[in-house]
Amino acid sequence: DAIGKIRPPATYAQPLTLFKNSDGKTFSSANQEGGEAFQKPIVGRALAVGDYDNDGELDVLVVDAEGHPLLLHNESKEPNHWLGIRLKSHNGGRSAIGARVTLTTEKGIRVVESQSCQSYLSACDTRIHFGLGSTQTIDKITIRWADGNIQTLTAPPLNQYSTIEETTSK
Repeated sequence: DAIGKIRPPATYAQPLTLFKNSDGKTFSSANQEGGEAFQKPIVGRALAVGDYDNDGELDVLVVDAEGHPLLLHNESKEPNHWLGIRLKSHNGGRSAIGARVTLTTEKGIRVVESQSCQSYLSACDTRIHFGLGSTQTIDKITIRWADGNIQTLTAPPLNQYSTIEETTSK
């Protein structure tokens, strides 16, 4: 924590950084849009992502090693579509960790793997979340479960969370 004395101008506490995706091609700083939390340097050591209020907008919890945790509640004003999926494996794996979900739309293919962590010493929401923007139609969903079973189905309703249970293919 004394890095500033040993190697200036390095600092132990660092500002959070928020980036905005521009059409999937570039990123630009969105710290000003992010508000007060992105102005003060902290000693951030873990980050958990999840939709804590079930509104389809992913929220972020940041652990500050020298202060209170920061819940960054996503209050996006853009009316985008989304699909939330809770996977349930027949092997007893409640969260179906390792299952891979492929979503096909007119805009292309998106793939998300079910996992419980993405950052140091943290656990994230195990539900699968697809941000769809203006897309209103999903052509198909394919799930490759952790045991290798493959299941293809039509999409559940948009803008809500749905549970999909693994079926055995025979």
